[in-house]
Order: sequence, then C-alpha cells, then structure tokens
Amino acid sequence: MLRYSNATFYGNMDTSPMWLWWNPYNTTYPDQFEEVLSRLLDRLREQAADGGSLRKVAAGTESGPAFQDIFALQQCTPDLTKEECSNCLINAKSNIPANCDGKRGCRVISPSCTLRFEIAVKRLSKDSGQGKEKLLIYELVQNASLDHFIFDKRCPLDWERRYKIIGGIPRGILYLHEDSRLKIIHRDLKPSNILLDTEMNPKIADFGTARLFGQDETQGNTSRIVGTYGYMPPEYMIHGQFSIKSDVFSFGVLVLEIISGCKRNNFRSGDVEDLLSFAWKNWREGTAASVVDPGLRSGSGSMSEMLRCMHIGLLCVQEKAAERPTMASVVIMLSSASISLAVPSEPAFYSSGGYTPRRSNYNSRELESINTRQSPASAADQSDHSSNNEVSITDLHPR
Repeated sequence: MLRYSNATFYGNMDTSPMWLWWNPYNTTYPDQFEEVLSRLLDRLREQAADGGSLRKVAAGTESGPAFQDIFALQQCTPDLTKEECSNCLINAKSNIPANCDGKRGCRVISPSCTLRFEIAVKRLSKDSGQGKEKLLIYELVQNASLDHFIFDKRCPLDWERRYKIIGGIPRGILYLHEDSRLKIIHRDLKPSNILLDTEMNPKIADFGTARLFGQDETQGNTSRIVGTYGYMPPEYMIHGQFSIKSDVFSFGVLVLEIISGCKRNNFRSGDVEDLLSFAWKNWREGTAASVVDPGLRSGSGSMSEMLRCMHIGLLCVQEKAAERPTMASVVIMLSSASISLAVPSEPAFYSSGGYTPRRSNYNSRELESINTRQSPASAADQSDHSSNNEVSITDLHPR
C-alpha cells in the first residue's frame, strides 16, 4: 500500500474515497460461496486487526463449493488501532453485496485498508471454441518470498526457521533434478523465487527460465544468457553451459545469503565487495563466525550448525562445476551432522559488474569475451537477457 498527501493522515482512519474492482465471471454456487466467503473474511479481519504496530495483514483460504478454494487477503495501515482496523474492514466488506455479489473475485480499496478475495485460477486461453479450457490452479503462499525476511531487518528470522528453509530448498531442487519425469534445470534460483507458506516451508517458484532435460542428458548450451547476475555459475556466464550443477551453485549463494542476511549483489565489507569472497576469506582464516548475521550470533541457534551450512554453501559455489556436490549429496550432508565434509576450493568470484575469473584459468580470448559481456553499452546493444537486479527476465523456449 502506498499513500502520500499534503495533509497529516497518520493515525486517522479514512474509508473514503473507496475503489472497487471485480471479476466479471459469476460463481457457480453463489449462496454457498457467499457463506464460505463471509466466514473467511470475518476470521481474517480479526487476525489483521490483531497485528502489531508494524504490520496489520492476514491472508488465508477456505474450501468453497465444487472443491474450489477461496483465497482472501485483508490489510490495514499499521498506524490504526485494533478497533479502527476492524471497523475499516467491516466497512469494506459491507460494499461487497452491492458491487461484487455473486462474483468470483473482488477487490475493495480505501485509504486506510484493503480487502481482496478470488478463486486462484489462471486461464491459459481467453477463448475456448470447444468448451474446454486449460487452467492453472495456484496455491496461496501467505508469507511471500524469502528475500522479504532475510534482507528486511524489521522481519528477522531466527536460526531454527532459517535452518528449516536451508533444508527444504535442496529437497525441492532434488525433485526437479532426479524425481521428476523430466529433469528440470531451474536456472534462476534466488531469494525472490523462494516462496514461504504459513509454516515457513520453502516453495520454488518462477520457472520461466527453466529448461527440460531428458533422463540421459547432463548438460545444455545456449548463446542467450538468462537469469540474475550473482547467482549464475561461471561456466554458464562464460560458455553458456548449464547443468544440474548450475542450480547447485545458485543454492550455495542462497545459503550464504540466508546465513549472513546480506544480499549477494549488494555487499561490501572493508575492501571486499563480494559475499562469496568474504565468506571464503573468513572460512579460510578461521573467523567464519563473523560472516553470520549479527542477529543470529546473539540468539539461541547452534553456531556449529551455522558454520556447517556455510561450509556446505562454499562447497556448492566452487568455481569448477565438477567439484560441486550434487543436490542429492547436499540433502544428505544437511540431514546428518556425522557425515564429514570435503574441503572446498576457492569459489567463483563476482565483482559488481559481473563474473571476474582468476586470470590463470582462462585465456585472453575468454577474458575479452567476459569484459564484453560486462560492458553496459554492449549489453544494451545485444539485448542481454540477464538481470542485474532481483527481477527475472523470462526467455521463452518451446517445450
């Protein structure tokens, strides 16, 4: 929610003006739908109003008619009192019958609160000539994405929850790599693409850059680099080669970000401008604890677990893909503290402009290619599909 004004409005409940939008399609069973919806909105209103001075928001679902879930979200500006927030949302709900009665979805917005409900269905085709449609049913993930928690000091995560997330992500990646009918390489794993449900279980999202492999395929090549700088392995940025080890590298970066609470692409500590460099330097010098988020150092979490996870993260970001573990090995290493870990080699380093390899490992032609890719002017001329920020850029390929 965003609001600005030339008059003071903090601490005042405003319900006017009010805007409404609604889904043009009607529900199949309006009476049952309205009954379930009313119960859901009343429950969420109480939860939102009970929120503290930093956040008054609640989201949830109820099983509706015809085995369809109804998703809803309610939010007040946090400067309101509990009673004011409740009254604002009651007022918003009272506008539903006159404007959104029988509709599958509706959104009500006022200056002090907002309300929304829908059936989370995405139509793949606007028109269906034979009466059949393809629909995507989405799960509502109430806690948004991981980056909102590890990089926002106002919503800190304790070690227990971070450890749970670190353990959950590789199980999802392992499914993509080995248990799915087709091997799937995600190619854009990063905090904003890890969604969290009400129990803080991680869900891997945004498969716009994913590539499918046959069971016998181990590596792919491309001349069009897609993804986000800082999470791409060097062999992908330099040669366009990607494999399951590409996702392993991205996971290693994620682990170091979760432990440190620092963004990979926006890090600086003294003369070090790279999180991987900082983690490697401190691990090698025996001061790895200084990489850990200060909020965790003073908490009740196990420092030995944190350092072990950092060790695993460093194994995943090694420069040579062959030296990185598989995701199956990562799952085993995280599930048992008794398994000894290999000594990691020096990781691939990045500068603020992109990947910076060790000169001894690459010839002059490769270095020239790297410098060309990192040039802003060149990137603009070639319409580079990589992203310097947290936004994914999707490159569509026929499946």
